Amino acid sequence: MNRNKKEFNFPPEEEMEKVIKRFSDPNYNRVNIGLMPDASELDKSKYNICQSISRYKRINKLTPNELSKKIRISQAKTDDILFGRIANFNLDELVSYTEKLNGHLQLKINYDEMLGIRRTVLKISPHCWKRNEEFRAIIKNFVQQLDKKEPEEEGVDKV
Repeated sequence: MNRNKKEFNFPPEEEMEKVIKRFSDPNYNRVNIGLMPDASELDKSKYNICQSISRYKRINKLTPNELSKKIRISQAKTDDILFGRIANFNLDELVSYTEKLNGHLQLKINYDEMLGIRRTVLKISPHCWKRNEEFRAIIKNFVQQLDKKEPEEEGVDKV
């Protein structure tokens, strides 16, 4: 037997029960509950932005406190982002946080091939989002299309 390998042992049964009980408590707020299977496209977009911010934190080895200072929000709001509590945010707000991290937003609308529409993509520079109301109108229109799932012209729009 190789002496360098550590043997993995599960924690004792009572420790497992304790952890399961803590995570099952509806008031326990340190867990990411994820998305419901029937989540709207808007909720999926907000959740993906939260996941992207969490990934940024992990890649840059930031503490939650460092992240909250970087995007200039409270620790409680930062926790809401990190644990995917999307109901506490609107899309504009989450996009503004990605701007503070020098992120770029890319939205895609994919329709069923049966409708004859391949893909619509909108790319927005974060600097433009902040300065130009026209971009906000474009995004709001885009989000409405996501929720309605109505066909849009085929092609790629880049801004």
